[in-house]
Amino acid sequence: MRRRLVLGGGGHAPLTALTRVSDYVARGYSVVLISPAPYHYDSGMGPGMLGGTYRPQDIRFHVKQMVEERGGTFISGVVSRIDPASRRLILGDGAEVPYDVVSFNTGSGVPTGGIEGAPPDTIVPVKPIEGLLRARRAFRSWQSQPPCFQYSEVDMVQLTKLFSPVDSLDPQAAQAFMAARPAGSYTLLDVRQPGEYEAEHLPGATLIPLPELSDAASQLDPAKPTLVHCAIGGRSRVAAQLLSGMGFPEVYNIKGGIKAWQGQKAAGPVELNLDLVRGDETPAEVVALAFGLEKGLQEFYRTLEAQSADQELRGFFAKMAGIEDKHMDRLFSLRTRLADPPPDRATYEATVPSGVMEGGFDMQDFITRNAAHLTNLRGALDLAMMIETQALDLYLRFARKMSQADAQDVLFQIAQEEKAHLAALGKLLETRR
Repeated sequence: MRRRLVLGGGGHAPLTALTRVSDYVARGYSVVLISPAPYHYDSGMGPGMLGGTYRPQDIRFHVKQMVEERGGTFISGVVSRIDPASRRLILGDGAEVPYDVVSFNTGSGVPTGGIEGAPPDTIVPVKPIEGLLRARRAFRSWQSQPPCFQYSEVDMVQLTKLFSPVDSLDPQAAQAFMAARPAGSYTLLDVRQPGEYEAEHLPGATLIPLPELSDAASQLDPAKPTLVHCAIGGRSRVAAQLLSGMGFPEVYNIKGGIKAWQGQKAAGPVELNLDLVRGDETPAEVVALAFGLEKGLQEFYRTLEAQSADQELRGFFAKMAGIEDKHMDRLFSLRTRLADPPPDRATYEATVPSGVMEGGFDMQDFITRNAAHLTNLRGALDLAMMIETQALDLYLRFARKMSQADAQDVLFQIAQEEKAHLAALGKLLETRR
């Protein structure tokens, strides 16, 4: 007699098992899926459906078809009770399903009873996720018709903000948009949570988690184009619509989010290395800081050049040290246009300390931790890209901390040069693939 494997609920938990139903059947199991509906809707993409980025059919799995095509059985129903003594599941309609092995995906729901003064048709639970489609329809209906429940004018304004139309850019278009504009002329907004940002983020992104955006939007400059991203595009779509409703004239949602981003990514918390600046620096102090970081990176490449036994690597490290020297030349030129210019670069360089290299890394510690990646050109290129990405991110985070506009402008100029250097390294890396 075949053993019965019963899956209670067609949510995320059993999806992997559903793809392997035919394997279980081949091993002698009878596989049964019990679920209240033939489809499972992905909760992570639910906000995108609510905001109009995705159609309902874009975010659902046909779990009934998945199990039946692989030799299993689908039962429409809900498990209401378990009888472990007889190894039976009792469904909501009283039917009984025997099992040898059972796995449950319990899901979640929103209790709507006990809300005084609100007619039932004005309460829209968002779990199961299918409810979000009903919520979208309900919100739009409430915007255009007198509601049967009295909402304040503020409530209706908030609903209107959520459904303001916005444009979307795919990651390639977003990258082209930013590449064509100087650093600081647009806002790149990350609406994920701090832990997600720390694991990886786009260089220079401003972090404001979606739940905080309504209160924190005043931190953003509505005069600048705003590109919003999250993990896959759902939260950012809602955030972009909210900002558009608040009067931001040029807002774009980055479709697919950071998961679809093919460019370089930075890592670390928002506050990483911000202790290197006070926030009230003068432009001259900002140039000195950047000069010291570039000097530290040049010393890094020269150290690697001296240590490497590989001729190709030595040539690469020498070239990178030369590029940093040119960066320092441009920074010195910038410094001579500010108050109290130094007499010459050698004198100025002698007064600027180093030790921390661009990106905020300690040189010796970085070499020790990444020794395995510094033995071939591809690894060295990857590390160079990472350093420049972290440097771009750090300069832009420095800029946000500055209280003086002219110091901020200097940092934006430095960041723009980092963007160009990063693009050049990217082209070099492509030739090595």
